[in-house]
Amino acid sequence: MLFKDLECSKFKVVVCGDDGKLKPEFAKYYITKDQFLADTERLTQMIVDGPLKSFCYRRLSYLQNKFQLHVLLNELRELHEQKAVSHRDFYNIRKVDTHIHAASSMNQKHLLRFIKKKIRTEANTVVLEKNKQQVTMKEVFKKMGIDAYDLSVDMLDVHADRNTFHRFDKFNTNDIYKAKNMVQNFDELLDNIFTPLFEQVSGIDSVDDESKHEFVHFDRSTPPPQYYKDAENPPYNYYLFYMYANLTALNAFRRERGMSTFSLRPHCGEAGHVNHLLTGFLTSESIAHGILLRKVCFCWLHIYLPIYLKWGLNPHENAK
Repeated sequence: MLFKDLECSKFKVVVCGDDGKLKPEFAKYYITKDQFLADTERLTQMIVDGPLKSFCYRRLSYLQNKFQLHVLLNELRELHEQKAVSHRDFYNIRKVDTHIHAASSMNQKHLLRFIKKKIRTEANTVVLEKNKQQVTMKEVFKKMGIDAYDLSVDMLDVHADRNTFHRFDKFNTNDIYKAKNMVQNFDELLDNIFTPLFEQVSGIDSVDDESKHEFVHFDRSTPPPQYYKDAENPPYNYYLFYMYANLTALNAFRRERGMSTFSLRPHCGEAGHVNHLLTGFLTSESIAHGILLRKVCFCWLHIYLPIYLKWGLNPHENAK
């Protein structure tokens, strides 16, 4: 049975046994906001501890020098082994990129080819619902007065040049849902993300410009999602905690039925406040980027390494 937890605004998975009581293995998936904030405060105190920072610095220096020694001793041997393997290099081996940007997943030519193929093969597929009327792809292009033959790279007008370099306000979608009155509160936004997960989606990431100033602080006084109606965007920690809370419930639901589970792999530590790394550590299976781990705090880098929390520093899609 599933029900909406109004106090914490999460889908809470309740699987009762023969006695009508909640199974113990499901109780552990429930985490409260107070518990999360208490863990956050404890970790914050740890990373500002002087002796701990000194220990982490010495430990990381030792590991780096140990790796350099390995390179000096084994570099030529590994290079010889790589040359001995036929038809295997970076460009022709199979790779899995856990850091996907739909906006940069293809170039202009690939996008044009994809659109033309869909117009040719799925023209009658419903792609839009307007005024409670379903509109097919063919009708959309007919209304715009565009034919598949007329489409060109210049007409698409997609680009990634000097005008978009370091301009996340242009590259990323702006925060428009509340401004356009598309959602009434943060709870509706969570519903739009997680309700389809029970039916369709197989993976999840969270992407935005982390360097934006956060006007709202996530603490015990921050209202739960169903009461968060402020026009100001919630902070990064707020987003990630409630995404994590919903995802754990969803995974418990799927695990009980022998289905695959989802992992949270958000953009984290690319820019912005160091607390983003703290939240990523508490909630995520892996993170994308994590550049600030070394730039800002040696403690965090040392904390991430022993538990093998994965992070992608140079995603494939960024090096096309």
